[in-house]
Amino acid sequence: MRGAPAFTADIEALANHLAIAYEALGLGGLHPAMACRYWDMAADLISGNLPRDAKVIAEALALRVHDVGHLDQVAPWEFARHLDVASDVLAEF
Repeated sequence: MRGAPAFTADIEALANHLAIAYEALGLGGLHPAMACRYWDMAADLISGNLPRDAKVIAEALALRVHDVGHLDQVAPWEFARHLDVASDVLAEF
């Protein structure tokens, strides 16, 4: 179901949330290149007009985090982690 964008949060708050979820550090504690990676991920999620669906968001995160072209390249146990992060993101944003 398309319609309202998935996120109404600002990019910095979402990027910081993703950094904490994946690196256990906020943006300020990361190397600038890594912080930029999470800024880019957050911007992609916000501008991607994704539906508010944990599975769809987890798929987008998995492809970015693992830098792969297809979900078949992501192990199921790793995808489960992305589902957890996506659920947290939806709950907070």
